[in-house]
Amino acid sequence: MFWFFPYKFDWKVQPNKAMELLKTTCQKTEWERLVSEFESNRVKIHHKLPVMFYNSWNPIFVGKFISTSTGSQLVGYFRVHWFTMIFMVLFLGMTIFNIFDTWLQPEIKPGYVANWKANQLEWELQFLAISLLIFIVGWLIGLINQMKILKAIRESINDI
Repeated sequence: MFWFFPYKFDWKVQPNKAMELLKTTCQKTEWERLVSEFESNRVKIHHKLPVMFYNSWNPIFVGKFISTSTGSQLVGYFRVHWFTMIFMVLFLGMTIFNIFDTWLQPEIKPGYVANWKANQLEWELQFLAISLLIFIVGWLIGLINQMKILKAIRESINDI
């Protein structure tokens, strides 16, 4: 799952018919855990998670149906919940700021122990590595739900 990497799906029917096919597919019992929202020519699909995972790394597919010469096309991308994205940017931004702030400090400061700067930089870099690892694990866990969403969209194409 690469967020903001566009996905394109082609239907050989008009956009309103393609949207109906996708809506029908998402309402099937095998896809009951998929939550889909359709308005005008836009679609938003995500996997329903338990309440304790609401603002998680669960991928959300956001797309738009457009007309083509052969029918229609759904163009969209995967993203995470906005709360998760904002938290990730602030968390990493604060950590990177702390690394640069420590880097710009003098080696010797009154009241600080010897070699304080190297120790602080080491800690900040370890914290950054652990943060990135958490983000990667969250991304990997979301791959399962992304594959389910993609499978449902492809199934609606085959329902023609």
